[in-house]
Amino acid sequence: MSRRGENIYKRKDKRWEARILISPGKYRYLYGTSYNDVKQKKTVFLSKQNNARSEELFSDVLETWLIDHSIAIKPSTYENYYYILHKHVFPYFKNQNIQSINERCILDYQKSISNHSSAMQRKILTILKMAMKNSICKRYNTTSLCDIIKIPKNTSKHIDIFTLEEQNLIEKSVRMNVTPRSLGILLCLYSGIRLGEICALKWNCVNLTRGFMEIKATITRINNFDGGSKQKTKLVISEPKTIKSTRIIPMPDFLVNMLNSYTHDQQLDNKYFLSNDVEPIEPRTYQRYFYKLQKEIGIRKRNFHVIRHTFASRTLYLGVDIKTLSELLGHSSVITTLNVYSHTLMETKIKAMRKLDQFYNDLSDI
Repeated sequence: MSRRGENIYKRKDKRWEARILISPGKYRYLYGTSYNDVKQKKTVFLSKQNNARSEELFSDVLETWLIDHSIAIKPSTYENYYYILHKHVFPYFKNQNIQSINERCILDYQKSISNHSSAMQRKILTILKMAMKNSICKRYNTTSLCDIIKIPKNTSKHIDIFTLEEQNLIEKSVRMNVTPRSLGILLCLYSGIRLGEICALKWNCVNLTRGFMEIKATITRINNFDGGSKQKTKLVISEPKTIKSTRIIPMPDFLVNMLNSYTHDQQLDNKYFLSNDVEPIEPRTYQRYFYKLQKEIGIRKRNFHVIRHTFASRTLYLGVDIKTLSELLGHSSVITTLNVYSHTLMETKIKAMRKLDQFYNDLSDI
C-alpha cells in the first residue's frame, strides 16, 4: 500500500518504490531499501528537476519546440508560427524563466494583447497555447497554465462577396479578353479554389474529357530561413492547406467548353494554367492582376479571397447542401464551413421558407 499522496510503495520483493510523474503518461521510478531511503531520493530528484526548470527561459523552451516541430509542418505554417512567437510572444516574456510563469502572468499577457483585432488575438493565443501544451505543460505537468488560455470566439458575421452585377462585369471582361489569367478568374468564380491553388494548378490536372480538375498543390512566398542564402524570401510549392484540400472538383459544362476552345491544338500538359509556361505565376503577382481588372471595369477593390466567398454564397443560395460545399472548398470539416457561412445560410433558410409559403398557397387553391 502506498503512503497517501506520495506514490511510495513497498514492493513484494521487500524494496520500496517511488513513482514520479514526469509528463502525462510518463513516470520515473526510484528504488530504496526503506521508506525513508526512497523518500530522500525522491526529494533530491524533484529538487534537481525544479532547479533545472528555474534556469530555463520561457522563450527558449518554446523556441526549441518550434525548431523540433518544424519538420512536421509546412514551411508556410512554420513561418506563421515563427512570426507570431517572435513578434508577439517572446518580447513580452523577455528573460523570464519557466519558474516565473504562473497563471497571473498568462492572464496579464492576454490583457496586454487586447488592443489587437479579435482575429489576431485568436491566432496569437492559439499558437501560444499549442506551443505551451506541447512543451512546457507536457514537460512539467502544468496543464493548468494551458487551461486558462481562452481563445476568443469569432464574432464576425459579415462576409464580403461580389454582387450579381459585379460578377457579371467580371465575367464579361473575361469573355472579351480570353487569356490564361482571365480564365483563371472565371475558374475560381465557379470552383472556389484558393489563390495559391490556382497559381499551382497545371494543365495536366485539368481533365477536359471528364470535366473535372484535381487540386493537389499550392504556392506560397515565405521568408527564407536559410542563413546561407542571399534571398530574403522564396517561392514554395507544397501540398494544399489541409488533407481535405487535396480534392477533385467537377467543372460546369460552359467552363469545360471554354477551356476546350482555348486549348485547341496547344501543347500544355506540363505547363502551369495561369502562365502557360513551366514556371508558375506567384500569388502576389496574380493578386495585382485581379486588382487591375477590378479598376478597369469600375468596381470596388476587393482581395482575391472574396472570389472564394462569392462562390460559396452563390452555391448555398442555389440549394447545394453544406456537406457538398465543404468538400468543394476543401475545408477540414463541415463545422468550418458552417462557422464561416452562417450568415449566408440564413438567406438560404429564408429562401426555403418562401418555398413552403408558396406550397401553402398552392395547397389552399386546391
